[in-house]
Amino acid sequence: MNNMFKEACEYLKPKLEGSLVENEELKKYTTLRVGGPAALFAQAKTLNDIKLLLGFAHEKDLNYLLIGRGANLLISDKGFEGLVIRLGQDFNRISVNIKNATISAGGAITLAILLKDAQKYSLEGLEFVAGIPATVGGAIASNVGAFGKSVCQFIAEIKVVDENGLKVYKANTLEYGYRKGPLKEGEIVAEAVFQLKVGEKGIIKGRAERFFKKRKQTQPLSYANAGSVFKNPSTKISAAELIEKCGLKGLTEGDAMISDVHANFIINKGRAKAADIYILLDVARKKVKEKYDILLEPEIKTIGNFDEG
Repeated sequence: MNNMFKEACEYLKPKLEGSLVENEELKKYTTLRVGGPAALFAQAKTLNDIKLLLGFAHEKDLNYLLIGRGANLLISDKGFEGLVIRLGQDFNRISVNIKNATISAGGAITLAILLKDAQKYSLEGLEFVAGIPATVGGAIASNVGAFGKSVCQFIAEIKVVDENGLKVYKANTLEYGYRKGPLKEGEIVAEAVFQLKVGEKGIIKGRAERFFKKRKQTQPLSYANAGSVFKNPSTKISAAELIEKCGLKGLTEGDAMISDVHANFIINKGRAKAADIYILLDVARKKVKEKYDILLEPEIKTIGNFDEG
């Protein structure tokens, strides 16, 4: 084991309320089901765990990565030479204030649970997240959106933690944009409060079901995928249309494929390597640039070393 990682284990393990392990395979933590091992993998149980982990990482100049559902990550087959942090117990809490029509959700709560509670208490606004495999923290970090709406539009406030402790941001202080969240470097969402509206349970449920049905009809949900791999450019034509017009729908590399259902999705048909997916990303980007002089910006984050050898 690298001396740095050995030092991290010796220093952090006795102090953490959560857990810390070495060489944890990351493919089980990503929706693409690819990725090599993390040198260090921490399950942060409390706010103090987060402060401790981030403080150590900054002090030692140790690379770190926060993983939620891993829905927009492509992690190298060689893994991640650093510290991966996943939120645990204290970030899995959710509560509803019916009078104020708000929901408070921990950063590790999934959008599925958030939507389920909104429906249960007849609170509308978040139906568009139906079927999106993300946590509250991950959704805010990248301002997840669909059908003309985005998660950050519904934030009343967020509580974030960094190496220095807890901060609270009100909605009117947040800056975000298309697939760009409001977090500053080193900040992790501990909790978010969503401002919704009281509606009719049946209407809310029906709207969410329609959004999910549309997603199922237009996206390859039966295969492991990371969602849209490129952001839509600021043109009238979408990334998916550009890729399709380049004749790339159905293109395969190993067990990875540019989806024949939605060209802005790359799927893992079962045994794909991260390297296979990376090659398809590169091909799509180059072909679109060559044919349309548009450089697609990745929505998926590539983590680790993808150099050959």
